[in-house]
Amino acid sequence: MNTYKAMSLQNLSRILGIPFSTYELNTIISKFEKEGLVEGVEISPRGTFATLTKVGTQLSYDILESR
Repeated sequence: MNTYKAMSLQNLSRILGIPFSTYELNTIISKFEKEGLVEGVEISPRGTFATLTKVGTQLSYDILESR
């Protein structure tokens, strides 16, 4: 059972100071889903939610490690 509380991409972009509109986030997440980086995409009035796949997790790790 998952015990964490999911954060919407809208909230995450606000925290990171990246000014994305919901339309832009939904477009990006759709592209990521087609590329196999995320799964379980949920678009609702509460926001846009998704889960990283193993490929998405590895890519995120590689990006952070290269900084």
